[in-house]
Amino acid sequence: MEAEHVKIGDLILFYMNAEVDAITAMRDDRRREHLSQIACLNEFWGDRFVSEINKVNSIEYQKDKKVSVVRNKLILLKSIINYGSGQGQLKKYDNQLDYYQPARLTNRAEIYEIDELIAMYKAAMRRRHSWREGRKELLEERGETADQQTVTYHNRVAAHIAKFLLVAVMTGTRASRIQQASFVKEAGRPWIDLKNGIFYRAALNEQVALNKRADPILIPERLLRMMRRWHHGSGKTPGCRYLIEYQGRPVDCRKGFYTLKNEVLSEERAKELNRHSLKHTAVTMLLRDGVSIEAVAQYMSTTPEIIRQVYSHLIPGEFSEVHQSFNRKRSRRPRPGEQKAA
Repeated sequence: MEAEHVKIGDLILFYMNAEVDAITAMRDDRRREHLSQIACLNEFWGDRFVSEINKVNSIEYQKDKKVSVVRNKLILLKSIINYGSGQGQLKKYDNQLDYYQPARLTNRAEIYEIDELIAMYKAAMRRRHSWREGRKELLEERGETADQQTVTYHNRVAAHIAKFLLVAVMTGTRASRIQQASFVKEAGRPWIDLKNGIFYRAALNEQVALNKRADPILIPERLLRMMRRWHHGSGKTPGCRYLIEYQGRPVDCRKGFYTLKNEVLSEERAKELNRHSLKHTAVTMLLRDGVSIEAVAQYMSTTPEIIRQVYSHLIPGEFSEVHQSFNRKRSRRPRPGEQKAA
């Protein structure tokens, strides 16, 4: 069927029905994001025909939207159209469609300063919820009131965010994988092997995109000691099954992290920095300490080319030949009419 007779909404529905198992198998946060993107696409493009994918309509779709967000959605739209074409749902020709996809932004890699990280960590560890002893039933049994309770308990409510900060900065791992990680081998989750000190950042048999690599790494000894304490417990602090755990279950600490960031940092810095900035911070710290590009790339599950492309201004000696050229003192040429020194 020609593109002029196929509605984009029909292709979206075909894609979702055909790939329902793959969508269901996605991580919860990734699935929610994926379905949200599809819903946004369907709202604008659903009643249009495939042949109406052109520059004019794309500009209208992009109006008042962030470039990075709309770019990802147009990439998804293109993949859905290509999927339908590959499955025989329509015929389309080369250069027939114009998605007018905006170019990828080349944002500066903002990083946290050490004092900012320390301030956020301390604030997370200090945050507590306080309550008096006993529930209503216990008080009634004793014939007491809440005012008569002398014992007050304190519960840390942001310690899991402090853990997230440490692991993100010391491993450069993506936020979603840190939040999904378990100290016990569990299907569908990254696994922290405390016995051998290995962080398997991808779940067993997980299909990982080439641009989202999640290779296993040896955990730094300092962090490994802390992880063992977190898992087994220490003193009155009970152990935990999951790396980022709150009240016995794994949690997404996105909201808590942003609340903490906005409370601790200045308004300007809070706008500049996000959770992914922790990975940039990890790379920057290693490069400034003289760790080789190849070692940093392997540890961060990326390539030396990407490290050079994004962080070249931080690599010691990267521009040494350029600097030597500019720093070299050159003999001045005589001005017009000036006699050349003998």
